[in-house]
Amino acid sequence: MQTDPTEPWGVTLDYAGRIRQPIIEQGLAVDLAVQDSQPGWRDTPTITASITVVSPDGEAAFTLAQTTVYAYPPNRQWQPDPQKVKQAVEQCAALAVQRLAWLATLAPTPTI
Repeated sequence: MQTDPTEPWGVTLDYAGRIRQPIIEQGLAVDLAVQDSQPGWRDTPTITASITVVSPDGEAAFTLAQTTVYAYPPNRQWQPDPQKVKQAVEQCAALAVQRLAWLATLAPTPTI
C-alpha cells in the first residue's frame, strides 16, 4: 500500500474518519476507518480495516476479514501514523487471502 504524504493518516478520510474510497491491496477492496476512541476507552485512536463480500444476488453481506490496530501506545501522546494505517490494511488483506485459500480447500472435488 502506498500512503499519501500530504494526508496526516496517509489516506483521505471523511468527517467521520472513514476512507473515501476502498484501498486495493492484493486485489481486494479494503475499507478503512480511524476512530478517535472506542467504547470503554478514552483517547485511544484505532484503525479498523475490513473486507466485506456480498452474495451474487445482493441479499447478504459477509465480513471476510477485519483487523484493528491501535494508533499509538496507551497513555502516551500520539500523532497520526500512516504506517499504522498501512499495517492494518496489509494485515486485513493477508487474513482475507488466508481465509480464501482455506475456503477453496472446502470446495468439493469432481468425481468421475
